[in-house]
Amino acid sequence: MSKDNGTGKKNGHSLCPVERASQQAAVLEAFLAVGTLAEACRQAKVGYHRAYNWKCTDPEWAAKLQVLQEAVTDRVEKAILVRAVDGIEEYHLSQGLPVPDPENPGKYLKRRVYSDKLAEFYLRGRRRDVFGEKKEISGPEGGPVGVQLYLPSNDRSRIE
Repeated sequence: MSKDNGTGKKNGHSLCPVERASQQAAVLEAFLAVGTLAEACRQAKVGYHRAYNWKCTDPEWAAKLQVLQEAVTDRVEKAILVRAVDGIEEYHLSQGLPVPDPENPGKYLKRRVYSDKLAEFYLRGRRRDVFGEKKEISGPEGGPVGVQLYLPSNDRSRIE
């Protein structure tokens, strides 16, 4: 296989428009499935530097990639909400092994698990005014912050 130097050339030769379009489409299709440009390039067998070059020099392709990045972000957001709000089922374990269901022989007990940490993460990002970290700056013992003003090189004493 010829080396991809990121310029759209193989061994010093430019890609023909059909090959370039084919590679670009393959990277975009893979990106939608996997969510990262590096992995999409691996799956499409296109050098990462080539795809990054397209992102920087081909506004039409970059716009398509941006649309797909938003779709991937929406998919991640949906997964966060499912885990935080609806929870996911997982096997109930005891000493690392699934616990048999006494009422259904051959089956195992499951439980619904919620992710409070994902809920917190999501709300801090979406409702920063309510759930974001509050920072208050105060002086000694909670008092006002003292300010000292120094006037440069005019032979005045400092003002407090």
